[in-house]
Amino acid sequence: MARYTRRTRLPEPEALDGRTLEMAGRLLLGPEWKRPLAKLLGPFHPDGPRETIDPRLPFRWTMEPTPGSSKPFNGRPIPGWVWPVLSELLHQRALDLAADARDAQRLHLEIGGLVRDGKKSGGCDGPQDLPRLHAPEILAAWVAKAQAAPFIRPIDLPTVRRAPAEPPPPAPPLFDRLPIQRKGERQRPAPPAPGTPLHVVLTEHLAGVISPPSALSLKRMERRAERQAKSKAK
Repeated sequence: MARYTRRTRLPEPEALDGRTLEMAGRLLLGPEWKRPLAKLLGPFHPDGPRETIDPRLPFRWTMEPTPGSSKPFNGRPIPGWVWPVLSELLHQRALDLAADARDAQRLHLEIGGLVRDGKKSGGCDGPQDLPRLHAPEILAAWVAKAQAAPFIRPIDLPTVRRAPAEPPPPAPPLFDRLPIQRKGERQRPAPPAPGTPLHVVLTEHLAGVISPPSALSLKRMERRAERQAKSKAK
């Protein structure tokens, strides 16, 4: 059985340039990726979906100026809308490959089980007629074949739409929280009698939140009232 030779790891992209575009195109569409890329990007054009963009553009996006050349340079800058589309397409491609890899691993185990059952029942001529089945080799060969295959399945980019938030519940009416007003009783307390000490008035209004004055405070208030009465008498 032929063994799969693992390819070298792709270098990390240094910038959004023609080299990065080439790496993305090869992963999505294989070695001949430039013309298929024009059709792949057509539905995502910002001016409206179309069957394909100009097939010459992927060639011109990867052009680099030749130093000292007298020929006109026909290269074009890569539009900014291309990179988000490629990023999403690569993500979808990775999900598809992962799903296919799981199916390949499951099928490998099922076939291996059938082969073992055939050996036990005598359905196979012998182990020499069966290829050696190793999960890493089968999986790696399948992944290599899937990566080299052209990517022609259309992909719809997901659109994130948040559900509208539910309106908050209506606040209860004010009178439902004020039983005194709901019953029609008086809304203001009766005015205190003239000469009522301030602490007595506040205690009635605040329902005992304020502590009563001490004996020393009461004594000082009495002396202050006496001095005020003497000064008025003079």
